[in-house]
Amino acid sequence: MNARRFDAIFRTEHTEVHWYHFECDADALTERLRLEGAFWPYGEKEHETYPSRARFAAFREFYTVRWLVATPGAGATMRFWPCDLWVTPTALVTYTPQPSDVLFEIRSKLASSALQEPLMTNLVFQVLDELTARVFDPLDRLNDEVSRVEVEVFHGSRDADLKGQLFHFKREGYKVRRLAAQLRNVTSQMARHWTTHARENAPYALELYDHVVRLFDTANASSELINSVTDLYLNTVSNRLNEIVKTLTLVTTVLLPASLVAALYGMNFDYLPLAHYRWGFFVVLAVIGVVSGGLYWIFRRRRWL
Repeated sequence: MNARRFDAIFRTEHTEVHWYHFECDADALTERLRLEGAFWPYGEKEHETYPSRARFAAFREFYTVRWLVATPGAGATMRFWPCDLWVTPTALVTYTPQPSDVLFEIRSKLASSALQEPLMTNLVFQVLDELTARVFDPLDRLNDEVSRVEVEVFHGSRDADLKGQLFHFKREGYKVRRLAAQLRNVTSQMARHWTTHARENAPYALELYDHVVRLFDTANASSELINSVTDLYLNTVSNRLNEIVKTLTLVTTVLLPASLVAALYGMNFDYLPLAHYRWGFFVVLAVIGVVSGGLYWIFRRRRWL
């Protein structure tokens, strides 16, 4: 893959911080950081398991965050990828293992706005908050697709692809819910770390935690919607099958007298009632018609048909 990066500087009256962003494979980043005497706080082969769980780790002079991001894919599919952050008092290093314009867009947005003190905490908050906000777009798209399928199911659509779509939605909803749960745990750890080191960090910690909890609640609501639509679909299929079985049973019952008479008159006996009577065949047909018609009338009266 083609490596991309950018360097940005943010200043206030008393503080200056640098933001370095890298997009390349983990081996290239490890080598670059080693040559520059910087740090790589994860294991050498850990990048092979991307995307892994979100996490937070605090060290003496810096802390690290692995944030998980969801961006829209084809249809209702989501692409999940990690964003690693290393935060020192004067430098923020971000890294993504695959190309994405999200961090570049966030940099452009922050460059045109005035960040407040504490500058580093504010910068990290803005980055993570924007990454969290990006998850709502594919989640809303997923909810729209689920609502569309719900309407089709409600109107009795017999599209054979609906079942595959619903189970695809369930998988996507489960992924977002798991992502939101991990981010909630990481945000809780970050909030404790921020508020422990400086009281002025508390508003950012609470705001970020509130946004992640909102994402978690939205993901839960989405999962419940998907489950309800899936139950509706399965109930619709079951009801349709019951209607078919009931109709076939009643039709069989209506035709049962004709089958019984035909079986009786098909036996090889020397004497059968009306066997030699000129109008015997028509009498038997009339009896069959009367009995079957009576059964049909009873079923219609009881609204079984």
